[in-house]
Amino acid sequence: YLFEITFETMTEGLTFTPSEKTVRSVMAEKPQFVYAAPGFLQHMRDLGFQTFADLWSEHYDHLQGPARFVAMFQEIKKIAAMPQTQKIKLYQQAQPICQHNRAVLDNLIHNHWANMGK
Repeated sequence: YLFEITFETMTEGLTFTPSEKTVRSVMAEKPQFVYAAPGFLQHMRDLGFQTFADLWSEHYDHLQGPARFVAMFQEIKKIAAMPQTQKIKLYQQAQPICQHNRAVLDNLIHNHWANMGK
């Protein structure tokens, strides 16, 4: 279980609604694939998060519905077919991204709570 497959609740239309599902993977510092509405990963990048486009294809982020699932699952199958040592290496390469994302989330939460009293 080196990677997470996250299925967000809102998966259609022009929406960006990350939930506890995405947050849980970020907090656990786990690399993840996200089945959500088109542009979800771009919205995450706009907030300062990094995605895993340098490690695997994220072209699925422009798709929705069954096409998104098929494209995402193709990437997952590529990783699943790798030898275990290669999967572990990919996981290790993803760790700086995961650590960055955890820090971004921590800052967003801290700033939100710090501004609540103002």
